Amino acid sequence: MASIDGYREMAKRILRSRGIIYSGDVKFATDLTDYLIKASDINPKVNVEMEIQFKTNGLPIKITPMGAHGIFISKDPPHSHDLLWIWDDIPYVSKNLMREIQLLASAGYPGCIGCVDNTPWSESKWRDIRLNQ
Repeated sequence: MASIDGYREMAKRILRSRGIIYSGDVKFATDLTDYLIKASDINPKVNVEMEIQFKTNGLPIKITPMGAHGIFISKDPPHSHDLLWIWDDIPYVSKNLMREIQLLASAGYPGCIGCVDNTPWSESKWRDIRLNQ
């Protein structure tokens, strides 16, 4: 259950943004672009532009949404607790992020009332949960 919360937070940060700066895995960039197109088909309020800064094969991946703290996908934690840290394998991250983006977009996020838990995110609690699994 804990990993779903992190994926939900990642999807919320991306969908709330008007644009993201992406650096990382080529295949994941393509998948994320496809997810955002599908989300905008489901929910016209979703309009996230993606700028690809540089492409690699594999980890790490960094996603920086406009106006929000970023996302860091890597086996090693970022130094900052301002970054949401996801440390699963790319196919697992891709599958779970797609699911969360589709669920949130279908519910009308962003802009829906009561469709998400608005509890403030705690990166330190998230890391404690994951590191103690």
